[in-house]
Amino acid sequence: MKHLYKSKKEFNVDVTELTLPSFDCRIITTAKHLKDYFIWRQNEAWRNCLNGYAQKILRTQHSPAKAANILYKMNKSQVHEMLFQHGINVAHTPTWQRRGLAVYKKQHQITGYNPKLDITTKSYRKKVYVDLELDLFTKNFPKNII
Repeated sequence: MKHLYKSKKEFNVDVTELTLPSFDCRIITTAKHLKDYFIWRQNEAWRNCLNGYAQKILRTQHSPAKAANILYKMNKSQVHEMLFQHGINVAHTPTWQRRGLAVYKKQHQITGYNPKLDITTKSYRKKVYVDLELDLFTKNFPKNII
């Protein structure tokens, strides 16, 4: 997955030292509080994005424990400023790093042939789709997702 990190060269980060960050995956079986859940998960992805880049910068000069302690005392704007001073603009990071990603089934149309009727037919199938470009979730959550 090194192709995902080509843009890191812009940030003076050694690509060979990076590993793909991840955290747990969940399957949602109910729609109760679904909007709030997705908003919360996206906020967590944003926090993890900021903290991940900040940890990488801080660990170049401090131990992991000291870096975590420094980061704990910083607010979001201070973290942004520190990253910016080190040439990292998180607004230019891949969308999936900032907002997370979603895996779901998406319907698509296929064209087939009915030999009994000698006609071209259209039908629909669902494929697993990995969405790396999620919209920003808000209280006005897209209705087509629920």
